Amino acid sequence: MKIAVFAFILNVVSFPLAASIPWAGDFFCLKNLRQRVIVDPLVVSEAQTLHFFVSVYKPLVTDSKGQGQGIHVRFYVDVPQDIFFPMHYVRDEGNNDVYRFELKPGMLKPGQYRFGMAVSDEPVLEGNHWSQNNFYWVTKTSYGYTNSSYPNHEWINSFRTLEVIEDHTLENKK
Repeated sequence: MKIAVFAFILNVVSFPLAASIPWAGDFFCLKNLRQRVIVDPLVVSEAQTLHFFVSVYKPLVTDSKGQGQGIHVRFYVDVPQDIFFPMHYVRDEGNNDVYRFELKPGMLKPGQYRFGMAVSDEPVLEGNHWSQNNFYWVTKTSYGYTNSSYPNHEWINSFRTLEVIEDHTLENKK
């Protein structure tokens, strides 16, 4: 019994419940699955396809082969308006699971958007944000809590600008 209690305490101390996903990052974008895009703002024609990727690590979950259970990833394109899309598991990369979102032509109207990615290991309620206890914005180096009581506010700077421009090639063909 003492061993079981010790193991439980060790797990809680090692992996606090509010930080059970200790890392998510390495996000990047590909235009038409070929050209890696790192500029900000990211300018794309409304007729182009973009693929956004992010890696997630959770001990004892993502380190086995296949998709780790209970990991949820979202691609946000307009946080104030709560516009987001689910990202889907595509492969393992070492101990990480890699997720992708495909922004297809016509999904967004021409305009400017602030986009970012977020991960959680809590159930996703349709149309709602996750609990602020375990919901992370993915940043360039790691993750950031949404809860403002935490000192890491890097997440606010992790959003990038996506500018969708009109595709005039259709007009030129008329």
